[in-house]
Amino acid sequence: MSKALKRAQRDVGTKPSRRGLITILTVLCLVLVMGFLAFSLDWGYMSVTHCELQKAADAAALAGARALDTSAQAAVDAATTWAGKNTAAGSAVTKPLVELGTWDDTTATFTVLYTGKGSVDPSLVASAVRVTCSRTAANGNALTLFFAPVLGAGSADVAATAVSARTNIDCGYIIGRTVVTVNNGNVDSYNSSVGTYAQQTPGNRGDVCSDGNIMLRNNSYINGDANPGPGGYVSNPSLVSGNTDPRTTRLKWSPVQLNGVNASANNNNSSINSKHWNKGVLSPNGVCVLTTGTYYLAKGMSFSTKGSIQTAGQVRIVMDGVSSISGKGIVNSTSIPGNLRIEMVAGSSATFAGQSQFYADIYGPEADIKIDGNAGFYGAVFAQTLTLSSNNAYIHGDEALSSYKSLGSKVMLVQ
Repeated sequence: MSKALKRAQRDVGTKPSRRGLITILTVLCLVLVMGFLAFSLDWGYMSVTHCELQKAADAAALAGARALDTSAQAAVDAATTWAGKNTAAGSAVTKPLVELGTWDDTTATFTVLYTGKGSVDPSLVASAVRVTCSRTAANGNALTLFFAPVLGAGSADVAATAVSARTNIDCGYIIGRTVVTVNNGNVDSYNSSVGTYAQQTPGNRGDVCSDGNIMLRNNSYINGDANPGPGGYVSNPSLVSGNTDPRTTRLKWSPVQLNGVNASANNNNSSINSKHWNKGVLSPNGVCVLTTGTYYLAKGMSFSTKGSIQTAGQVRIVMDGVSSISGKGIVNSTSIPGNLRIEMVAGSSATFAGQSQFYADIYGPEADIKIDGNAGFYGAVFAQTLTLSSNNAYIHGDEALSSYKSLGSKVMLVQ
């Protein structure tokens, strides 16, 4: 045997074996892989549970916000109930934290009015609900993990939060529930709390809305929004300065109820001089002064060129029948629309014509109203059908009558 071969055999026999090292590395890699696998499974379990908790929080927040119209306590109860209708990690969601407060769209901020602890103040007025659904150690229901205990973590805290807010649906100061027709008329706005119309620059919030269509003809113009009902339209939208998109919800309104207000039996009619009545119709003979109080006109009112009504203070008129108001018409001595409230019963109607300048807040969702001639109307009107006709007829929506801007509401998740 050659010396080279012998040296090669000697070298091979003395070379260290690597089989043990490879085995150790293999075991370590398997442990690492199993660790990552365990971590992935637990992380996935936590993620799925978080999604389930988020679903529960969303449903609870929406239910709570919808119940805010009833009461603050009703909102808390509804949110708690709807959270419990959902499950997370195989168990019903319990002990949700329900907070009540307000929501600021501009800053996306929830301001807490009720912290979710203790009794709810019955007088609390909130517009938003925040719900946190959780599986935590503090709640006594932390999420138990599968593999993490090997690493010393037997459970984990998982939580999800949702905020739902109730927002008003803006409508307008000029409302014709089934249709609005503007023919050679103009609509704009002002604010009676600031001063008279003449003292201000005409505003661009003469908003008009309907559950039906808004018909604009000839030399009409609306300085504001004109929003028809769902599926409705605005004819000649170029005659509108603002938005003309159809609304997505119906108007929220209540009929004028004589029994509810008891105007037919409890009124101030006795203070009206008998000379101003004509067969049950208020037909002023000269100047008829209505002082602060409620008046019931079962057969409406009718005016001649020599007759007018002057109001003093806070006057409320509940009116039925067919009314024709011309000449000087009704003179609201304060020139503040909110001081003269006219409620029109279902089936009644009224026409304002002539040279009348009329300051009032008219509510008649089942009545027909027409403003004609050279009449100028200042205030707000809610009619079944509203018609504005004639070259010099104007409606100046009073921004101080803010209740007409919110005739409905919607609930939506905001966070």
